[in-house]
Amino acid sequence: MSYIACLCEGAAEQAVIELLLDAEKLIFTRDDLEKLGNKYKTSYTFARR
Repeated sequence: MSYIACLCEGAAEQAVIELLLDAEKLIFTRDDLEKLGNKYKTSYTFARR
């Protein structure tokens, strides 16, 4: 089983991730993230899973 975790705490980090996704510089794509949905709203919730 593999996991994709992309945790952004603020707008600046989210903007950087958006740029990297658009440039295809990450090991996952925007489609990968959209398929998973936004299951965790905070890093605390993610860590507990």
